[in-house]
Amino acid sequence: MGLSRVLGEAERRRGAADLAHAPAEGEPFRAPARRARPPPGQKTLVAPAFVPIFGGNLCRMSKSKKEFASRFSASLPPALLRQLDAMVREKGYANRSQAIADMIRAQLVEHRQQTGDGEIAGSVTLVYDHHQHRLQEHLTDLQHDHGELILATLHCHLDHHHCLELIAVRGPQAAVKKLADGLIGARGVKHGKLVVTSPGHDLPA
Repeated sequence: MGLSRVLGEAERRRGAADLAHAPAEGEPFRAPARRARPPPGQKTLVAPAFVPIFGGNLCRMSKSKKEFASRFSASLPPALLRQLDAMVREKGYANRSQAIADMIRAQLVEHRQQTGDGEIAGSVTLVYDHHQHRLQEHLTDLQHDHGELILATLHCHLDHHHCLELIAVRGPQAAVKKLADGLIGARGVKHGKLVVTSPGHDLPA
């Protein structure tokens, strides 16, 4: 809504208010009663107002810190845009914006993993032969030594020889990676992988 339209709407409302206080035919004019001032120290509530934003829509002023979505434009080759739209449909996104927001969050997580040393969350996946001498004892000792980093552990029997262990972790990036390297590098572990994500509080919705 343009500024001129906003000002016109405000003028129309003031005119309607004046008509509401106008006297009937033959009656003397009475000025509207003035609002009494509150006693000293007493607060008054002020209704939220509409403020025009040049080049945009009306925004309601309030004490909440809720952020509104920002718009930006991007230029893509037609073939890449078609592939993006195909992915949006296949994954069931409501629109392109949701898909792009998910991709941005994924890249932020990966970027912070490579460049930062903040808090991370994730899981360590291990596949190992439980017949390996003292392997399970060694893995258990490592987890007890880093109990502040471990949220939960899931142990599954794959067959007579092999076990799958999933360890949910959370903590400083360097400490989590050091623990994962120790678990994955243990003798008898056939495959291991650390999957990292964000604890969530550092990513906008």
